[in-house]
Formats: sequence, C-alpha cells, structure tokens
Amino acid sequence: MTATLRQLQAANYFLKAGYMPRGAAAIVGRLVGESGVNLDSTLFRKNADHGSGGIAEWRLGRKDELIRFGGLDAGLLETQCAFVVRELGRDYPELDKQLRQSDRTIENLTANFTVIYERPNKRLMHLDYSIDAAKAVLAALQKQQPSAPIASGAGAVTAAGAAVQSVSIDGLTPVGCALIALALLLGSVVLTVYAMRAMRRRSTKEDSLMTTIADLSTKLDALDASIKTALAELVTANSAKAIAAETEATAKMDELAARIDAMQAELSTAIVAATPTP
Repeated sequence: MTATLRQLQAANYFLKAGYMPRGAAAIVGRLVGESGVNLDSTLFRKNADHGSGGIAEWRLGRKDELIRFGGLDAGLLETQCAFVVRELGRDYPELDKQLRQSDRTIENLTANFTVIYERPNKRLMHLDYSIDAAKAVLAALQKQQPSAPIASGAGAVTAAGAAVQSVSIDGLTPVGCALIALALLLGSVVLTVYAMRAMRRRSTKEDSLMTTIADLSTKLDALDASIKTALAELVTANSAKAIAAETEATAKMDELAARIDAMQAELSTAIVAATPTP
C-alpha cells in the first residue's frame, strides 16, 4: 500500500497541529478506512450510511456541527482535518495526548483512534486495513523531503506546471485545488516576465503575455465565484435536496475543471509566443 497525495496533505496538517508522526499517520490510516484512499471529503453522498459524510464519515449531530464549523468550506479536506483536531482536543483529551506524545506503537494508536474516536461496528471496522494504511503514511512521512525553494524565471513556470499536473480531481475540493495551482502558475508567469524585463527591454510579445495573464485572472475570479455558489447550495440544501444539489454542483465543477484546462493551454501558448527566439 502506498500513501496518496491527499493522505500526505492530511498527515502534514496533523503534524503542523502538533501531533507526532506516528500519531498523524494513525489518524490518517483510520480515515482511509472510513472514506477511502483519497480521503473523500464529500458531505452528501448517494447511498451514504445513515447520511454520513466527510473524511471521518460524520453523521447526525457531529456532521451538523462540522457544517456549522466549516460553513462554505465544510467540504474541504483542510477544514475537516481542523474539525478532527477540534473534536480530539475537546472530546477525547486522553486520546489526543497519546497521539501527540507517547511511546505507543502505530498499531496501538490506530486501534485506539478507531475504537475511541470513530466507534465503528466492530464486525466491519477492518482494523488491519487501517493499520496497513497508517504504516504506509508513516513510511511516506519519514521519506518526505523539505520543501524546495521557490524557483524564479523559466524554472518557476516549469515547477508551477508540474504542480498543476499533480492535482487530482476528487470530491468537492479538486476544483479549488486546481484554482490554487492555476493561481500559482499565473504568479510564476508574472515572475518570469519581471526576470525577462531585467535582462532585456520590454517587447511587444511581453505586452501580449501580460494581457493574457490579466484576462486569465479575470476568468479565475469568475470561476471562484461559481465554486462558492455551488458550495453554498450544498451547505444550505436540506437533506431531501442535498443529493440533487451535490450532483448539480459536481457537474458544475467538472465543467469548471475543463475550463481551467483550456485556460492552462492558452497560457502555455502565450508563454511560448513570448519566449525570444535564440
């Protein structure tokens, strides 16, 4: 079993919140057992167990509290990780202490988080699977390299492009991730243009590139507004309409993701056009 990008994003969130690597991995390992390898943060799913949703499969009062806690961002992975931290510290202080600092094994920590925090049906908890997932996350954390310094010039464009390629579409959050990646890409292009200006005089091609960036920024703002509207529909929908609202919002996000891809292609073309011929 190999840890996924979203598993590592969650694990790093818990590390920053003060949990030790074994504790962070134990939490994520059990969350994988609840919501799958990609930590599906969708709040309203078809055929959900008693209306459960989110990375920890919250339901009833706990799910309602999550929605009040996160508001329009309740469906985001980071928001749901923050809610886990909140519940642990407030409702399960002894377990929280174990996960932050103790000499317990990864197996014991995963089992304790499963039984105390998640409280699943013992016949269906599949604890061995969660422990395997936790071990994979811990191994990935131990191999994790420090963040690379921010590149400038053409290297920044390449790095940002790679970031866009690494974004996966899953649940309600990927469009937001893609927008962030695209924003980074736009910012990197701006850095590239400044570097080009430092080396040579401003050209007509650079002017064209800057016009393209401004146009894409406007489109990005429009996409962001569309996403917020879609999430608002999910949060405010009652339980009878939630599934229909989610289906419609998901379709909107698929459409927005396609538009983002088109915008990225347009931006790449503009960069090529602005690159001086040797």
